[in-house]
Amino acid sequence: AAPFRIPNIDYRPAFGIIPASVRSNRAQMNLHRVKAKMEPPETIEVEEMRTSCDGGGGALGHPLVYLNLGDGGSVDCPYCGRRFNLKEGATPSHAH
Repeated sequence: AAPFRIPNIDYRPAFGIIPASVRSNRAQMNLHRVKAKMEPPETIEVEEMRTSCDGGGGALGHPLVYLNLGDGGSVDCPYCGRRFNLKEGATPSHAH
C-alpha cells in the first residue's frame, strides 16, 4: 500500500535537507563545467621555456611564481589563470 500523503504538498527535499556530500559533489561538477568553458583572462607569448608571473604586480597581483612551459609549449598560472605560450618560431636557450 502507498503511504498516506496530504494533497498539494511538495515532498521533495529542500536544498538544506540534501546531504552535504551530495551538495559538494554537485558544486564541484558545476564548477568543472564552468572552468571548461572559461577562456584564460590573458594570453602572453614568451620566448623562453621558463617564465614568471606576478599577476600584474602591485596590490592586485599575487606572489611571484616561476612556470615551466613543458612539452606542449604552454602553461597556465595557477593563481590568476594567465596563459603563457611559446612564441612561434622562438628558439629558447637551455641555459639555467
